[in-house]
Amino acid sequence: MQMPWSRSRVRLASIFFACLAWSVAHPLPTFAQLGPSDAELEMTGVTALRQRLGANMPTGAGVAVSQIEAGGFVSSDGVNFEYAYTPDTTEAYFGNRNFTLKSGPGVATNHATNMAANWYGDNGIAPGVADIDLYSAEYFWGDDLLSTGTNLLPRVETQRVQNHSWIIPSGGSSTILATEVQRRFDYMLDRDNVVAAVGVNNRSDSVFPLAMANSYNSIAVGRSNGNSSLGPTTLDVPGRSKPDIVAPARNTSTATSWVSAAASLLIETAGSNSNAARAQTIKAALLAGATKDEFDLDGSTLDTFDDWSHTAGQPLDARYGAGELNVDNSYRILNAGEFENSRSQDVATTGWDFNTIGAGQAKTYFFDVPVNATIDTLSVIATWNREFDVHTQGSSATFDPQLANIDLKLYEASDFNLVKLIDSSTSSIDNVEHLFERGLSGGRYAIKVLSDQQWDYALAWQTTLAEATPGDANFDGEVDGLDYLVWAENFENASATVATGDFNGDQFVDGRDLIIWTDNYTGAPADLYLYSYTEVQKRLAAGGIAIPEPGTSLLTAFALIGLALGRRRRLLPGR
Repeated sequence: MQMPWSRSRVRLASIFFACLAWSVAHPLPTFAQLGPSDAELEMTGVTALRQRLGANMPTGAGVAVSQIEAGGFVSSDGVNFEYAYTPDTTEAYFGNRNFTLKSGPGVATNHATNMAANWYGDNGIAPGVADIDLYSAEYFWGDDLLSTGTNLLPRVETQRVQNHSWIIPSGGSSTILATEVQRRFDYMLDRDNVVAAVGVNNRSDSVFPLAMANSYNSIAVGRSNGNSSLGPTTLDVPGRSKPDIVAPARNTSTATSWVSAAASLLIETAGSNSNAARAQTIKAALLAGATKDEFDLDGSTLDTFDDWSHTAGQPLDARYGAGELNVDNSYRILNAGEFENSRSQDVATTGWDFNTIGAGQAKTYFFDVPVNATIDTLSVIATWNREFDVHTQGSSATFDPQLANIDLKLYEASDFNLVKLIDSSTSSIDNVEHLFERGLSGGRYAIKVLSDQQWDYALAWQTTLAEATPGDANFDGEVDGLDYLVWAENFENASATVATGDFNGDQFVDGRDLIIWTDNYTGAPADLYLYSYTEVQKRLAAGGIAIPEPGTSLLTAFALIGLALGRRRRLLPGR
């Protein structure tokens, strides 16, 4: 395939190779492990999700992606160019993948092969991804997609996820180029609804890279051990919170590929739900699901390097962002469903929303936590895209950025009234806000979103409760008839929590949860309509659900569910 060497590409070429000198001078090592290790899969929540879902585990199937690599010339005769930028597509663990070489004839590199193996190889996190576009970074920001240095808009990106495990280092004349590249990049991500994971630099003492981590609409990725460049941003509007998230990988390149893989799984999970599949929603779910227990949250160690903290004006930690990638948590958030703000109806304690807010308006989300429970963690993320007014003059195009100022607040509530402000995230320059609380008492709460302009936003939240006795849905320390009622009222709920009868953690209320209730029953005898085990088994089986045979003590406990119910008589769902 012949690739015409256009004037814009000639102009960018010298800057390109200067920018990517870091990649050549400090090549990433190769690894025998082609894909995440078992320990890494466990740390990122992939193992937990696979164990929970079994055959229903998403794999990224049907999600088309782009992999962009910092390549280099291999050969050129002045007309025909060949780049080193592709994975080794002949490897067996890339079987049945469809590769499109967007930047012309390519030569495989160890780095590209490792990123691909971790992302969509047979042993990768998203092995179902089968449609991959491959770009050399310089071609990507040049004629092939972003059209930098021309009066053209970026070409339309048809793939859903992009991975950028490369950087433009800070310094030199590359600053002007990086600003245009990132504005075009953000424009394309917003217009084409693309999720892009971009790496920061390796080493904790390195300068924050100019690109692509300075962009707004992507997800900037660092390392959980802190050995990656420290935010905040330095380009366009400096001082913004970055990175967005970290992962426990060997280098930032691999960490970035894991986040791309996680996004692929979530997009498959979203399916035909257009709001769930929005790039803003996927980003919000990934950040809200990130964990922080890997870090020092209380300043309990003298070493401050492992501290995680944020303020109202700085939504994310400067080194660790929203925390460490956890695919299981993010899946739970997305799978919990979309809940719109309301002044008359509660949302679930975990969920998400993609919505439009008007200028000067507020959207409020009310939810209840069982009064006897303790909130282990509450994580809330709001995120929205930077948009652009584009002006063309002569041979160039100007991308003027526009950004709403959206704030996020948490209140104690009574009925559908706000009572007391608990926490705020009110950065005036970021396009992410984050609330994070630990140890709140059960009760009634409200999340409030405010904006100074009409804008689309995504909101994601997850409430995890302190561990309770299995089967204790209301967290009162007793496993009794009240907990049975919770189970019965939520029977076959497919986005459940412990507080709604899901005692085995699979987000589905069924007979397996009932057995956990009976196994841990602590209530006392009382006069109540006695259910025979045979009758219960018959009703559950009618819904296609089998439960194991309990012992004699379980049969007794199963009949004695009434002390806490008083005179109320409830039947199993469907009776």
